[in-house]
Amino acid sequence: MATTRATAVKRKADEALDKEAKKFKSTYSKALKIVVYQAFQRQTFAVHEDLLYHYAPNLKHFSYHSSVPAAADIKIEKHLPTTFRNYLEWLYSSDEDRSRCIRTLLQPTIDGAGEKETRDQLACVKLIRLWLLTNMLGDKACKNAVIDVLISRACAGELCLCASSMVFIFEETDETSELRRWAVDEYTASTTVAELDDGKDMMPEGFEGSALRRLIEKTRKGERVGKPRLEDACLYHDHGRYEARCS
Repeated sequence: MATTRATAVKRKADEALDKEAKKFKSTYSKALKIVVYQAFQRQTFAVHEDLLYHYAPNLKHFSYHSSVPAAADIKIEKHLPTTFRNYLEWLYSSDEDRSRCIRTLLQPTIDGAGEKETRDQLACVKLIRLWLLTNMLGDKACKNAVIDVLISRACAGELCLCASSMVFIFEETDETSELRRWAVDEYTASTTVAELDDGKDMMPEGFEGSALRRLIEKTRKGERVGKPRLEDACLYHDHGRYEARCS
């Protein structure tokens, strides 16, 4: 039953994506074939070149590689095809509230069967994967919207940032990452000292040092110490060196 429902949700998402893509055919003439794969999961997508390069400028530096299947223009490895499909739903969305678009992507996860904690963990991982993909692509708007949804769901008690998610974040990011900065602040503010001590063996290497550095940094900058709130979201956004901060 769950498999049938998941298949129906995927088919509906693909149909909606195709419908949105057709609206752009008159404006964006050339479509790129992009192969996205991780382990044994592989899928080919057709995306309008001008639209993709406008929002994901880093892809301009991707070139044809001999391991890419014939007739493909770009390969994206180490990312799930489902994550890239979620990104395309964002890319082709006409919704002015882009954060709402991302919240909609989570709905099948939220409505699925299972315990609340499990659903909240899955939602967190789905958002983390989308942030990592858009960080690689260079889509700052999507990255920042993902951060907004992470914060809003965490504040509403609808997101579970567990130790395994922290390990995943630390494996895929460095100390300068906005995602890691949010994760350290969220985890330390949502966990008691006793819980941190009990779970320290499950935490990624370098977590304690990162937590201490974040506390020193926030104190030096006069930032509020505690659980991240939506009004603090700008602290975890990627605005670039010369771009204006959130209003």
